[in-house]
Amino acid sequence: MLYFLHGTDTDKAREKAHETLAVLQKKKPGAELFRFESDGWSDPENPTRGEARLDELIASQGLFERKFIVFVNRLFENAEAKETIVKKLSALAKSENIFIFLEG
Repeated sequence: MLYFLHGTDTDKAREKAHETLAVLQKKKPGAELFRFESDGWSDPENPTRGEARLDELIASQGLFERKFIVFVNRLFENAEAKETIVKKLSALAKSENIFIFLEG
C-alpha cells in the first residue's frame, strides 16, 4: 500500500504524514516502523545500500505483525534514490507493507 503526500505547504504535508503514521500505528500496534531519509540512502563504501534496504522492506514481513510501516521522508531530493523508487513503484504497490512518502 502506498501513501504519497506532497505539496508546497511542507508543514501541512508533514502534519498529515504524521497523522497517517499515528493512525496506522494505532490500527497495527505490533507493526515495526522503518524510516528512510535522503541523507541515509547511499554510503560511499556500499553504494547500493539504500536500494538493497528498500528491496528488503518490499519483500519482508514481521514476525508478529505481518506488515511493516515504512516512512520515506523527502527521498526524491536524492536523484539516485528517486530513480530507484520510480523503477520499483509496481513492487511497492504490490507489497504487503505500507509505504508513506512525504515529498516537497
